[in-house]
Amino acid sequence: MRLSSLAIYIVILFSFAASAKEQERASLEVDDKMFLGDVVVKKGTLKKDQLEVRGFKIQESSVDEVAKKYKAKVYETGEGDDALYLVCLIGSDNAILEYTSGEMGGTENTLLTVSLHKNTVKYTYKKHCTKVDKAFMKQRVAGLKIGMKEDAIVKHLGEPSKKTPTMVLYYYEDKKKIKGVDFQINSVIHTRLSNGKIISISVTQVMNY
Repeated sequence: MRLSSLAIYIVILFSFAASAKEQERASLEVDDKMFLGDVVVKKGTLKKDQLEVRGFKIQESSVDEVAKKYKAKVYETGEGDDALYLVCLIGSDNAILEYTSGEMGGTENTLLTVSLHKNTVKYTYKKHCTKVDKAFMKQRVAGLKIGMKEDAIVKHLGEPSKKTPTMVLYYYEDKKKIKGVDFQINSVIHTRLSNGKIISISVTQVMNY
């Protein structure tokens, strides 16, 4: 399964628990560049307010709705599992807010990921962004905000699934029955750090049956 966006691109390679007492672990590929092993699988899912940013809800809203509100274009790249549909907005403070869908978003381009990037972060798709008269630096994503220190992240969300000097990641698995069909729900909160402070935040949720 792939979770795709600019800030987070995860392939779940495998997950396992060595014993009934041990927490389940997963191996993930992040950003199509870095492999993470020994990632703790947290059981459960994210709260509704963690999945909503500026009125748009992951798994409910679409990137087309975002584009309509901000008079922006949906940028499309890739094919199949690698397809990416995004709307990126450059705020008046030059912070970048990104709404992303992908192959798992279906024909409705259902929102799968929301990301926020500090104005100093290099952003691949910047030339495809729309400038808006809104400031985003203080915007919260999954309850977190740019500039938050690592210890504040842990205080807010608990012990992470994986932590490195440049990243704090939370990975959740849950199951849900919808109209008689069993779905697995995978959720990720991924923060990138510089000097121990957040410079990028992404929250992602995908559903598989």
